[in-house]
This record gives sequence, structure tokens and C-alpha cells, in this order.
Amino acid sequence: DSRMTILANGGGSVANGTLMEVWVDTMNPTVSPPWATNYWRVEHRDENGIVLTSDLFDGWRLVPQLQTVQVSLVGDFMAGAIGALELSFLPLSDAASLKVIAELPAGFDFSQ
Repeated sequence: DSRMTILANGGGSVANGTLMEVWVDTMNPTVSPPWATNYWRVEHRDENGIVLTSDLFDGWRLVPQLQTVQVSLVGDFMAGAIGALELSFLPLSDAASLKVIAELPAGFDFSQ
């Protein structure tokens, strides 16, 4: 079960219009939970535990991770020669495409 319950009980009432904030550090899962379970629920209860108000809001979509990413230069190692890059990785979720962007060195050309 992946639930977290935070109970704020300071021994008194909270005045109407008071902003309540809670900060939580968490570790995201490696893949997004199913749509039907990816939400947050907030309840405001009275001193007897009776729900006065509540709200649901959508969780966020996680960007899937790649594991064991490796890039290797294969083929001709001579300056000015056309070489090849071998890219390997283990995706943690299904995908329909792959996008590779070479940021350095400037002028890197995949077109050949």
C-alpha cells in the first residue's frame, strides 16, 4: 500500500481562512501509477473526525527512467573519419520513439 497520512492536530481549532501548508520530501516511483490511483485526497475534519470538506486532485505524470545507459564510440577512431555511436539502455516503461540530442561538441552532425 502506497499511502501517506498526515494528521495535523494542535489541540485547538484552526480559524476560517487560515492557510495550512505541509511540505513532504518523497521518492518518486520509477513509473507512473495507474491513472485510477494517481491522485491526492485532502480532507478537513472536525474534532470528532467527521469530514467537513474534501477535495481530490490529479497526481502528476512521472517521466520514465532509463537504466544502464551507455554510449560507446565504435568503428574508426581517426580524427575526421566517420565513426559510429552505440547507444544502449534499459527502459523502465514502454515508449514509441527515442530522441537523442548531441549538445557537445558544437557542430556534431548525425546526418551522415
